[in-house]
Amino acid sequence: MQIKQLLKFLPLLTTALLSIQCAHLKNNITGMETKHADSSLYVTLGGSQRYQIDQPIMIEFKVTNSSPDTLSFCQYDTPFENMVSKFLQVEDSKGEEVKYMGPMARRVMPPPAETYHKIAPGGSKTITFALKKGYPIAKGG
Repeated sequence: MQIKQLLKFLPLLTTALLSIQCAHLKNNITGMETKHADSSLYVTLGGSQRYQIDQPIMIEFKVTNSSPDTLSFCQYDTPFENMVSKFLQVEDSKGEEVKYMGPMARRVMPPPAETYHKIAPGGSKTITFALKKGYPIAKGG
């Protein structure tokens, strides 16, 4: 599984997940950077460039607060929900979508207070998740 392809839709994912403008988006794997209008929160996805097919594919998801204020975000449709929704678009090396096969959570609306994560000024919150828990990746590419 090529992580570059997984991260292809990171700007869209970040906007949808946090419902704010991104201040700065950095891809830890390729070193590519995309700068957006100044704002408050930004997301970084990271992991290895190569994985053994029989091993887990661990991805790090980090939300950082670059503002002088304490901010919060809702965990719905993010890895902070423990892989209970399709929050990524995963493609193989041919550009074909790998279908999400994990559970789909039913959510209470509006989101209850405990679904929000607070981040202090200059702070961050990180979670690592196993991609194979939601996507059937059985061969390379």
